[in-house]
Amino acid sequence: MNTPNEDPNYKLQLCLALLNLGTRGCMEKEMNKSIKNFPNTHHKFCTPNFENLYKQANLLLSQRQMKPKVIGLIEEKDQIERKKQTIVEQNVSDKNLSEFLNQKPKPSWSQRIELLYLYRPSYVLGWRKGLSSILQMKNKDLLPAKIIIDKKILSKVAKFSCKTNCKKEYTKCYKSTSRGIEEYLKRYDYHRQTKYERKKLVFVLSKN
Repeated sequence: MNTPNEDPNYKLQLCLALLNLGTRGCMEKEMNKSIKNFPNTHHKFCTPNFENLYKQANLLLSQRQMKPKVIGLIEEKDQIERKKQTIVEQNVSDKNLSEFLNQKPKPSWSQRIELLYLYRPSYVLGWRKGLSSILQMKNKDLLPAKIIIDKKILSKVAKFSCKTNCKKEYTKCYKSTSRGIEEYLKRYDYHRQTKYERKKLVFVLSKN
């Protein structure tokens, strides 16, 4: 069989068929009609512009073949990312938390509280996923009235942040975490309810 470069008739048939694959509406009807009446249209289409027609046809076919592949790859990538995110949210281990807290530069307090919530939701009551972004909107109607943080989580942070077993360093990390959380929430009008609660930090949203 001759190749398209060798046989104009074969080349013309290929162009008409490819254009039919890649067109819609009136153009599609015209191509169907042209294919049925191929002998009558041969001379009409064998013009100096034929090479452009051939290139256009091949481009259409190439796009038609590539589009499903590209869409498939995008969908597959999205599924993988969603799966990874789900795994992270469901399985934030001690190791994950330790590695996160010891990053350089240090993560922001918004990032830290978000991960502490994912690590132990029962230790960060009133918080919810993505609340750090909602806080920045400063719309109090969207915010919880209280955020209660179990001090057990402060112990975890201090333990994973300390580079030694020195009690002094542990106490420093513990207090630093408490102050950091308090200062972060203070920016968004949350005030610590009492400084003498032993088991938890209670932050109340100001009504003003």
